[in-house]
Amino acid sequence: MTEEKFLEIVSSALEVNASELNLETKMYDIESWDSLGQLAILTALSEFTGDKTSEIDGLGSMIVLSDIFKAVKDI
Repeated sequence: MTEEKFLEIVSSALEVNASELNLETKMYDIESWDSLGQLAILTALSEFTGDKTSEIDGLGSMIVLSDIFKAVKDI
């Protein structure tokens, strides 16, 4: 998964413009990234990867996009 595709998935899940996001974006930087937003990100990534994200420990507690991207980029 490319960084561009990852940010596209996340922006769609959070319903924000992709230009508002970068890999340094933290959970508290985006108003819509609350617990439901986290669930939306995880669901979108799961759908994109064919549910392979369920194998990644701690994914649900990651709050910086760079950490999430590092965990899912090679799936």
